[in-house]
Amino acid sequence: MRTSILIVDDDEDILFLANKLFPRIAKDFDIITASSAQEALRIFSSDSIDAIICDFHLGPREMNGLDLLEWIREEGYKIPFIIFTGRGREEIAIQALNMGADYYLEKTDNFEEMFKEITHYIREVVGTKGAGSGTQSDVIEDHPFLRKVIDSLPHPFYVIKVDDYSIEIANTSTGIYGSAESSTCYQLTHRRQAPCSGEICPCPLELVVDSKEPVVVEHHHVDSQGNVRDINVHAYPILDEKGDVVQMIEYAIDVTDLKATLKALEASESRFRDLFMKAPLAYQSMDPSGIIRDVNDAWLECFGYKWDEVIGKPFKTFLSLDQRELFQSRLDKFLREGISRDEEYHIQKHDGSTLIVRLSGNIAYGDQGEVVQVHYILEDITERKEIEKRVRIERDRAQTYLDLAGVVIVAMDIEGTITMLNRRGFELTGYIEHEIIGQNFFKLLSPSGQSEHLRNLYRQVINECTESISNFEGTIVTKDGREKILNWTVSLLRNNSGEVIGTLSSGEDITETRIAYDMLYRQKEELSELAHIMSHDLGNKMKTIISLTRLLRDEFDTEVLDRITSTAVQSAQLLQRSAELAEAGAVIQKKQAVNLEWVIHEIAQTLFPDDLKIHVSKLQTVLGSPERIGQIFQNLFSNAIEHGNATEIWVEGKLESSGYCIYVRNNGVPIPNKHRKKIFEKGFSTEKEGRGLGLSIVRKMVQAHGWSIQLEPCEETTFKICTSNLIK
Repeated sequence: MRTSILIVDDDEDILFLANKLFPRIAKDFDIITASSAQEALRIFSSDSIDAIICDFHLGPREMNGLDLLEWIREEGYKIPFIIFTGRGREEIAIQALNMGADYYLEKTDNFEEMFKEITHYIREVVGTKGAGSGTQSDVIEDHPFLRKVIDSLPHPFYVIKVDDYSIEIANTSTGIYGSAESSTCYQLTHRRQAPCSGEICPCPLELVVDSKEPVVVEHHHVDSQGNVRDINVHAYPILDEKGDVVQMIEYAIDVTDLKATLKALEASESRFRDLFMKAPLAYQSMDPSGIIRDVNDAWLECFGYKWDEVIGKPFKTFLSLDQRELFQSRLDKFLREGISRDEEYHIQKHDGSTLIVRLSGNIAYGDQGEVVQVHYILEDITERKEIEKRVRIERDRAQTYLDLAGVVIVAMDIEGTITMLNRRGFELTGYIEHEIIGQNFFKLLSPSGQSEHLRNLYRQVINECTESISNFEGTIVTKDGREKILNWTVSLLRNNSGEVIGTLSSGEDITETRIAYDMLYRQKEELSELAHIMSHDLGNKMKTIISLTRLLRDEFDTEVLDRITSTAVQSAQLLQRSAELAEAGAVIQKKQAVNLEWVIHEIAQTLFPDDLKIHVSKLQTVLGSPERIGQIFQNLFSNAIEHGNATEIWVEGKLESSGYCIYVRNNGVPIPNKHRKKIFEKGFSTEKEGRGLGLSIVRKMVQAHGWSIQLEPCEETTFKICTSNLIK
């Protein structure tokens, strides 16, 4: 099989050698060359390319090799990409690998050996990527908690599909009818080949579809042994987004034994009384008005009363005061609809204590269909409720611990869907619970263009089953569009079978730390450059002083003395401005409340003449360094006087969408258009002897606060400073 290799290099000699040497080394390689990234993109779009070999440097003012790599990867292409680097350019190689390059190679003088190494690698990587292609089936796993819940139900539980009556979910209790797999409801429980129908055996699925409401019907089901069972079928609709019934939940309560018992009781009062009184569950009978007519021994034992203390009393008098009206309304509904299931009440015992009880009832009808008696089974669930309460308290306590953590804590399933986020996570992202829980982390929070790449990395972690990954940096985008850098630690979550079901991650916001680090790095570079400038300028000044001193020895000349004095003063000023510039960019470590009006008032009173008018309005208090903030305004005012001959200055604060902004405007000579883009540059000055450090120092001190400064495009000279830490 032929392999097409695209080689990109602006050196025509290397492309010539590649065309000559590769056919000797790899006869199955088809070599295609391009001398620029643009040409490579045209070839890549039209030809079938198996691998790309690209030099980093592709000529001045052209896309480089990393730009081409970035485009290839952002478009989703997984094609092997090898990058050339020169000697001593390891940082380029590292950057290329981080951007998705498969391999990098330093250029050598022995091109034949270099091309042999590339040939070997291409054969490996192209073969590996080809062998790994294909699709994987999606694996849908049962949620362990849901499985435990439905399997804990004592009666058969189904989810039935409306279209074909097929059973989609069934719990273990359905085993009494056989296997529910690949079966319909009527096949499994009725041993029929068609759905139920008619008034005697109405189909609950059809009733639910028609009414879109829960229904209860009585059916005869046939178990796996061929026994006919009397079943109360409780059916609940599942609606789609259009409101149509697409599935039905069926909960089949076997009432065979209960019905047989009732029938036996009717036949023999003595047998009925014995069975009724000795039943293990508390049982009571009432007339339609709610008066207790009979209770069994389990009822009396449970609540501690004697028989004559109960009979003839309204049942609601044993309930807590706040539940008596609730019971009466439920009883009225029970009498109308004929069903009462799992109603919870607080019943007061004889000793004054309270039990939490769950009631389920049936109605006994007379020959004319009138209600004769109401029968209830009572289940003491006090202990269960206490356990649920403790579980809830522990869960809330755990959530509190998570919310108190100073880092973001997020849980996700294997697809990246967010299942839990702590308070710090909500605060940092700016989302509220319903906006983020259930959303895909990578789709919602990833920077533009990185969603799929980060999702693939996440799947790789899941598939490789790495237990945890620590101390790696990742960027998220908040609701308002700001990017935050977090230092992440990721651990896998497993179910009881050891299968990976998701991840639990903690992320520390290091955005400000990273910004400070980058700023310090830039300061180091700038200070290094400043040192070289100072060495050059001070060296020239000192040489001038030495020469003038020698002249002074030969002849006493006041002009020479003046020049010596002027040179010394300039050197002192240069040192002072350089020290200010070095200090200006230092990151503000400790900030305090600064009253801007007070700072400007002090500057105006002590440093500037009385005929300079300074107008202040709507200035508020910010966080920062009082000394450096004062220096910012002092330099701006001095610049307006010295270079613009200003006589009035206006300082005004405005609260804008981008934050709290301060406008400094003067009535001096406007800054010429040709100078506007250069005024903040270090070294720019309109004076012949100036070093151009004044406004450069202002910008550095503004940036050291995390603020920004710009020259507004208006006729009068106006500077705009945007802050980010206004004290409200």
